[in-house]
Amino acid sequence: MDAAKGVTNGVKGAFKSDARKESNKKFHELDKDKSGTACKDEIAEFVASNHNLWAMLSVTLDRSEESCQDAATRVAMELASGLKGDEALKAELTKEQFHKFRKHYMLDPEGSQEFFQRAVFASFDLDNNSLLDEDELDQLLDTFYKSGSIFKGDVRLPEKEALKERILQKLDTNHDKRLSFARIRGIISGTAIPDFE
Repeated sequence: MDAAKGVTNGVKGAFKSDARKESNKKFHELDKDKSGTACKDEIAEFVASNHNLWAMLSVTLDRSEESCQDAATRVAMELASGLKGDEALKAELTKEQFHKFRKHYMLDPEGSQEFFQRAVFASFDLDNNSLLDEDELDQLLDTFYKSGSIFKGDVRLPEKEALKERILQKLDTNHDKRLSFARIRGIISGTAIPDFE
């Protein structure tokens, strides 16, 4: 092994070790009842104290801090536990699950972006069923057309009903008028908007 590769591997190993130590420290701080697991309320406190998990959501969607913290807590519980909706909210997270969540969705820039997109989705998935129905989709699309939206006045943005119809035609392949995060992620991220012009 050459010297440069050895230094690179040493730096990577130190970062991993530091990330693990920081996760362990944060986990012990949030595990208030010393149960060895973290419940939804403990994760909610962690989310509230980590503005990077919800503040941009509040600004982007013009929603209350509390509702954005709730959405971010739900997403954190889902991603860490591997469960969905109400089942995730009942989960007890282990230290390892918490560490993997921090590593993949807080420390990694791509993971942070995915977390934000999932939190946007969760903000509109009012019944926690991991699908946006037509009414929830309407509310999501309203954010594109509100004054103050970065999309407001964009000539490429069709009228809302036309956009909704195109989205359902292209993405609702089983015609049940409900869309999962995977189906609508491109709309939330903006990468699919050119496909709908």
